[in-house]
Amino acid sequence: MIDFLERAITRISNIAWGTSETKKKSSELLIAEYLRRSSLFLERYSIESGPFFSPAKVLGSNLELEDIITSVFSESGKPNLLCKTICLRYLEWVSLVGEGKILNGESQDIFEPLIKYFERGELLDLIRVSIWIMVLAHFL
Repeated sequence: MIDFLERAITRISNIAWGTSETKKKSSELLIAEYLRRSSLFLERYSIESGPFFSPAKVLGSNLELEDIITSVFSESGKPNLLCKTICLRYLEWVSLVGEGKILNGESQDIFEPLIKYFERGELLDLIRVSIWIMVLAHFL
C-alpha cells in the first residue's frame, strides 16, 4: 500500500496548479470521463452521491489521509478546496487499491482523468463542474 500511496503523493505534489494558459480541447473530455467512471463505480455499489464522493466511505473503510493533504498543500489557497478534496479522494482510491479492496481490473481508476487534467495546469471550481454536469445530463 505504501508504494502506491507514496507515488500518488509525489504525483500530486508535482502538480503546477493553475499554470495552463491555453485550453486544450480534450480537457472537457477528461472531466466527462471522470463523471462517467464515477457514475459506473457508484452504480456498482448502488450508492447515490455527488460527483466528489469518498471511495473509502462507499467501501466502508476508515482512512485518515487529511494530514497528508494538509502537508502536501501547505500554501494557503493553492489549490482551491475542490481540487484539494479531489486529491484527497484520489489518495483514498490509491490506498484502497493498495489494500486490495479495489482490484485494478474491477474498476478503472476513477480519478486518473482529473489528475491528468490538473497535471496540465488546469483548475476546477464548482461553477465549471456544475455546468458540465448540466450539459452531460442534457444528453442522457
